[in-house]
Amino acid sequence: MTDTAVQTLAIETHDLWRIYKTGSQEVAALRGVNLHLPPRSFVALKGRSGSGKTTLLNCLGGLDRPTRGTVSIFGQDISSLSESEMTRWRREQV
Repeated sequence: MTDTAVQTLAIETHDLWRIYKTGSQEVAALRGVNLHLPPRSFVALKGRSGSGKTTLLNCLGGLDRPTRGTVSIFGQDISSLSESEMTRWRREQV
């Protein structure tokens, strides 16, 4: 990569939080996740049950919305898309 070339990250999250509310209780499935993956990366998620792997994948795929923070896929902030835009994005991009 040259000095003038800027590579867009394939996946980027910034301060990603996902909090589920069950009655009066709150459960934080994701707590401030920062992720920066270049294109053509091979990544494996591992961790014990309940550590947030599925929640993270759901946020990256647009199936779940973060409580706070951003999710960008190839430079597009998908966390700010409306429901219809998100549906279109999933249909065309995922």
